[in-house]
Amino acid sequence: MEALGLNLNFWIAQVVNFVVILVLLRMFLYRPILNMLDQRREKIRESLQAAEKARAEVVASQKAYEEELAKARREAQEIIERAREAAERQRAEILAEARQEAEQLKKRAQEEIAYERQQMLAQLRDEVAQLSLSIAQKVIGAALDESKQRELVEKFIAEAGDLK
Repeated sequence: MEALGLNLNFWIAQVVNFVVILVLLRMFLYRPILNMLDQRREKIRESLQAAEKARAEVVASQKAYEEELAKARREAQEIIERAREAAERQRAEILAEARQEAEQLKKRAQEEIAYERQQMLAQLRDEVAQLSLSIAQKVIGAALDESKQRELVEKFIAEAGDLK
């Protein structure tokens, strides 16, 4: 090999040096780089899992928020409906009270009218009796006793009542 310009000892030393450097590089450089790459790959995987978990939590939170919002809307609608029903009941009660009060006023007015009518009729009877007595005294020209006068008045009123 020396004829070719190759020195076998030099060549073996070169191969041994290459193998030693290769072993040293593998031990001190290649393994730490691979470990670092593995750690980085693991951190990326964990970050992706954390991001997916956070996304799932956001979706769950958003769903819970929407459910709470829907629940609040339903409760608000129920409150509005209850208020509407209460207002309707109150309106009906007020109308019933107003009708009852109007009926009472009407009844009281009718009673007052009947009472006034009775009073007026009694007063009218007394006036008619007085007039009748006055006329009877003038016509007959003599005074009648009290019982005869009352009897004539009662007869006149009875006949006047029949004429109605």
